[in-house]
Amino acid sequence: MWLPCAGGEWLSPAVMAKSFAVGRVSAGSRSRAALEIPSYGSLASDLHQDGRASVPREVFAGVVSALSLAAVPITLGLLVFAPLGEQAASVGIPAAFLTLLVGGLVTACFGQSPMPAIGPTSATALILASMVAVLVRDPTLGAGGPADVAAVVVAAAALTVALAGVLMLALGVLGLGSVVALVPRPVLSGFMNGIAALIAWSQVPALLGVPVPSGSAGPLQWASAFHPATLALGLASVALGLLLSSRRPNWPVSLIVLLVGTLAYHGLAVAAPQLHLGGVIGPIPARLPTPDALAPLLDAAAGAAQRHAPLILGTAAALAIIGSLESSLNLAAVDQQTLQRSDLDRDLRVTGLANVAAALFGGLPGPQLRVRAMTLLQLGGRTRLAAACGALAAGALVVAAAPLLAALPRVVLAAIMVLISLSLVDGWWLRLVRQWFAGDRTPDLAANLSVGLLVMVITVTSGFVIAVAVGLLLSMALFIRTMNRALVRQRWSGLQRRSRRIYLPTQEACLDAARTAIEIVEIEGALHFGSAERLDREFKDLPPKTRFLVMDLHRVAAIEASGVNFLVLLSIRLARRDVRLLIAGLQPGPLAAFRTFGGAGLAEAVHPDADRAIEAAEGALLSEAGLDAPSQVPLSESLLLRGLDADQFARVFAALTEHRLAAGERLFGEGDPGDAVYVVGSGSVAVVAAVHTGRDENTLSSRAAGPRDQRFLSVSAGMMFGELAVLDGGGRTGAAVAETDVVVHRLTAPVLARWRDEDPHLAAVLYQNIAVHLSQRLRATVRAWHADAA
Repeated sequence: MWLPCAGGEWLSPAVMAKSFAVGRVSAGSRSRAALEIPSYGSLASDLHQDGRASVPREVFAGVVSALSLAAVPITLGLLVFAPLGEQAASVGIPAAFLTLLVGGLVTACFGQSPMPAIGPTSATALILASMVAVLVRDPTLGAGGPADVAAVVVAAAALTVALAGVLMLALGVLGLGSVVALVPRPVLSGFMNGIAALIAWSQVPALLGVPVPSGSAGPLQWASAFHPATLALGLASVALGLLLSSRRPNWPVSLIVLLVGTLAYHGLAVAAPQLHLGGVIGPIPARLPTPDALAPLLDAAAGAAQRHAPLILGTAAALAIIGSLESSLNLAAVDQQTLQRSDLDRDLRVTGLANVAAALFGGLPGPQLRVRAMTLLQLGGRTRLAAACGALAAGALVVAAAPLLAALPRVVLAAIMVLISLSLVDGWWLRLVRQWFAGDRTPDLAANLSVGLLVMVITVTSGFVIAVAVGLLLSMALFIRTMNRALVRQRWSGLQRRSRRIYLPTQEACLDAARTAIEIVEIEGALHFGSAERLDREFKDLPPKTRFLVMDLHRVAAIEASGVNFLVLLSIRLARRDVRLLIAGLQPGPLAAFRTFGGAGLAEAVHPDADRAIEAAEGALLSEAGLDAPSQVPLSESLLLRGLDADQFARVFAALTEHRLAAGERLFGEGDPGDAVYVVGSGSVAVVAAVHTGRDENTLSSRAAGPRDQRFLSVSAGMMFGELAVLDGGGRTGAAVAETDVVVHRLTAPVLARWRDEDPHLAAVLYQNIAVHLSQRLRATVRAWHADAA
């Protein structure tokens, strides 16, 4: 099945899916194409490769693709210049094919994409057609008659296409190629649906057999002047296309509809001459192109260009935006097929240059086309030579086959355009409509449907320039709405989320009652002028006992100046209420912005992660209670050695080995044998996830033990660690790193095992102390679970 796809192109759902809106490549064709596409840099380099580029195969692919897709430029050329009446064919069809010829050669020679191909699309053609319609209605245009009017209109259209090409070229030079693709789906959906409606509506006169001059009349005049035989032939052509698309998925539907419809038209004209079937395209000048399309601007059209300068500039901007968007989406689809990656900015520069070149010859706007690239690949094309041959074949077609093209019936071409309009209706938006009527009427669904409908209505009623402007405004509004949504991801009290610092029993007992003074809030999204006001309302009503507000920002992707100012003002307001703000988890980008935009004054409030910030709040609460963690604890008072008599203590002390570590130095690593239990004599030790820094194995820098590592726990003077691996005989579950300069004492597992036989009472006391320590840690965890559940 060959179907029209988004942009007005036609493709085979052997290459794309059986759908009017979305396509896919079959697994087999994708594999073959991906394996055979050479990643060469230019057409010249393609021609010098080692035999993979078969010239006959490339020529065949180019010529056949030009023939199979010929119906599209014919219909789009007629669409753009339809307001010129009988002259539309003689002007529009050559213009469309010149885009394929000139623009196609430029992209084939200079494009970086593995299969570059450009051409007119439904969206860009309709945008330009709306400008042409305005120009034709200017009574001062072309005093020399219809031919003069056509020349001025072609020159103005060429100028518009050239300006659009310059804008696309500028976008590529400035490296903004990827930015144009950041259009919200509802906006893009509404725009494409509006284009579909306009295309279908523009073909009604031709389907009804209404003469072109009456095309500007209203539906009532159409109804009184339409010819049933013309309508029947048009509807039959549409029905044939739909039937073939579902029953014969590998057939070129566009060619079949064009050939069958044309034969039926001329057959009926001979068999029943009394039937009115509408007109044919008419004579097309068969001449070689010359780059003189802008020449009328030097005299006759100069005044018209000046009078309509806002319209020309606005249309050029709309063409550049839509053309860049279509190019980026189509290039991404081709990259997916060929398993290569295009340089979007470079290809956008080449596309802009191709449009400028095509404009000099009077061509139409042409973004990158997925369907032409996919068709070339399906037909065996593997290099840019196939794209170049396709461009040359398209140019030869309009010159050599001009008499045949002149006999094509307008009603059949209108039927093809109706099929194209059906393909442009966005399937994503239709799915949302079905969800709505199925009862799924969520606010998000309603917002997306409303935005799409609004853009579609504006596109139909007010034109493309206004639609693009409104679409950009709605894009910004949707972005801000998304950024403002669900800023507060989660909230906890200090009882629910405790730090991973292990405290002495007396300290833990104090914190059990005091942790309600800690409030932890996790933020996600971005901090900017819109979200700051919303967050300010969130923090006006904190729990009455709150003394510390920990703001976890590790999920915040960006902070701008207003967000930093909000944090500074929030810290001041909280301080007046005797609440201390602790900022945690800033990633490198937001942290740099935080410092740049005035956050340096809050440096003491910034912590590497929420765990460290909560620990700082707990430490402040202990300090207020006079229970600061001691810098040094005698071994006799440590958790492991408590309860020993003098002889037992002396025996254990003799078995201990002392180790001194500088801050950042590693004691053991993850997976090391659990051959000893450690007691901290002074300082603090953290157990963290293993870090492979490429540095000396015996050191771990403070950066390595920083916020990017998972801290399992921290222990202070008088505490023990490493006991789990000794008990179960497994390896270390993490690396032990000195947080400060520390002194640790090491008791080996073989010594403990020997004491079980030699001194069971001593071993029992030591194992009991280990069990009590583990029990206290487990109880603290259970209390946190209970608080979270409550």
